[in-house]
Amino acid sequence: MLLNRERIPDNYFAITFDDGYQDNYDNAYPILRDCGFTATIFLVPDRVGATPKWEGVSDRQDFPLMSWDVARKLSAKGIDFGSHTQTHAMLTKQSEKEVFLELESSKRSIEKKLGKTVRLFAFPYEKAEPTLQPLVEKTGYLAACGSLLYPQNRFNLWRAECVGSDSLDDFRYKISKSWRRSVIFKYHSPFGRAIRFARRQVRSMVGRSG
Repeated sequence: MLLNRERIPDNYFAITFDDGYQDNYDNAYPILRDCGFTATIFLVPDRVGATPKWEGVSDRQDFPLMSWDVARKLSAKGIDFGSHTQTHAMLTKQSEKEVFLELESSKRSIEKKLGKTVRLFAFPYEKAEPTLQPLVEKTGYLAACGSLLYPQNRFNLWRAECVGSDSLDDFRYKISKSWRRSVIFKYHSPFGRAIRFARRQVRSMVGRSG
């Protein structure tokens, strides 16, 4: 629809999971199956079948990641798989050559293991700077999930993060038009940007005084 510039109906949605945790198979898939839904899981090939030993993961978050055998089972059941880089890299800290290596090697690895074309990408840590977005397209991806900080386009699709502590009302809000309007106001309107800048200044001053 985006490629053809078609209007996307208000009740359309996509379900995505980052990293490829084993609980996507154990807990999420049975619910998806029972509801008749599919989803896209973004894998980190270097850590498949292991644990998430990457920046920002504490010992309490060291949950197991699914194996390639589990990924193949899910793929056969209609679950789509995309790339989350080869190593869960912070792409903003890498050279352009290193970024391409992360993008290309992960795409090839998943395609080889699952026997299907990988079309989708998700930026680790939501580090989807505008300078990186064209590199994803150049590598051959169809689209990418990115960051609310930047305007939405095919290589910076916005997502609403849903967590275990969300209430049903929280979930309703996150899939509503109001959520999108709040994102536009907070991150992309002059007034919203001014508020965020002021808050950063206050936090900075508090930090220096402390």
